[in-house]
Amino acid sequence: MLVRVEKLPQSPRPLKVRVHTPVGTAVASWRGDPEKADGCHHIEWSVDENLLWGHNTQLAARAEPGLWQEHDQLVLRGRLALTEDGMAILEMGDAQILFDFSAPPPECSHGTWVEIRIEADNVALWPCQI
Repeated sequence: MLVRVEKLPQSPRPLKVRVHTPVGTAVASWRGDPEKADGCHHIEWSVDENLLWGHNTQLAARAEPGLWQEHDQLVLRGRLALTEDGMAILEMGDAQILFDFSAPPPECSHGTWVEIRIEADNVALWPCQI
């Protein structure tokens, strides 16, 4: 996903940045070179939290991708795809974010629009070359 990143002033380690995506804006940890954080980057999302249906994952009221911040949480909205090996991929705009489950999701959740609420400290951005 191509995004614009801006370093936040007086950010503790790991470096926190504001990420501006085509589907919304939020704050996450930057895992690239801190000196090169500001600017436009292709990034991959890394989430260190499992999905648990009905707890941090629920059906979305709107069928469109989105990203926003609510206090100390990020909300990721997208279409959920279940894999044969028990994982999930959230399609959020042109990004695909890989997740594990804490417990099996409902079988009917494949292809549905969901909102996932994740602690912001558990979300990281990794710059990548395309």
